[in-house]
Amino acid sequence: MSRKSSYACALGLTVLMAATPAAAAPWDYTFEVVQPPTLVEGRTVAIIRVVHVATGRTVAGVEVSVRRSTRAPYKSAVPFVDQSYRLRSDGAGAFHYLVQGRLDRVKTLWLTARVPGEFWVVQGEVRLLPPK
Repeated sequence: MSRKSSYACALGLTVLMAATPAAAAPWDYTFEVVQPPTLVEGRTVAIIRVVHVATGRTVAGVEVSVRRSTRAPYKSAVPFVDQSYRLRSDGAGAFHYLVQGRLDRVKTLWLTARVPGEFWVVQGEVRLLPPK
């Protein structure tokens, strides 16, 4: 490759990188508990949202899932199985997490979110305190 073509390639890559918008990283987002767990009709309900850290605003159009490990229903070399459940959205960026019965101890939720237009999957956790 000649010196001129090397310079042309370097210049082309520099222009391409400068023109490409930077993608947000997963740590640019966080999960927040909007409403502490409350007991409603025999179920505990907590409301969670995804927030953009720099602006402090709720992110719209996000898909949020909760991960949990459960014991495998059969005898296996791997005693636990990870399961993922999508949380129901209210359309305004808040997601409802429902627990059958009363939440009687502190519960940590491991959450994942897919933000529209972002490559990375956001992962995080929130701690739910039992309702008073």
